[in-house]
Amino acid sequence: MNRTGAANAAQYDAAGHDATDSNFLSAIGARVREARARSGLSRKLLSERSGVSERYLALLEAGRGNLSVLLLRQVSAALTCRNSNTDRLPRPASSSAR
Repeated sequence: MNRTGAANAAQYDAAGHDATDSNFLSAIGARVREARARSGLSRKLLSERSGVSERYLALLEAGRGNLSVLLLRQVSAALTCRNSNTDRLPRPASSSAR
């Protein structure tokens, strides 16, 4: 691998996320964790209500789960979040590298 390839490879984590992706996933995870805490739900109860496994919720809250939009909708519905709350989700930084 040449120097440029090695430098580019260092910009991604083990899951293939660059720093912007990782920061975005961490911010979403923090918001889900905060909403769950405000709702007074255990992760187990949120799992039962949303149909998303406890393990996946743990990964999501830790910023390591690459949540699909549909699963995010299930979690939001289980937390009884209004659709307007999606306006406050972190916005991905625009990247010309993609």
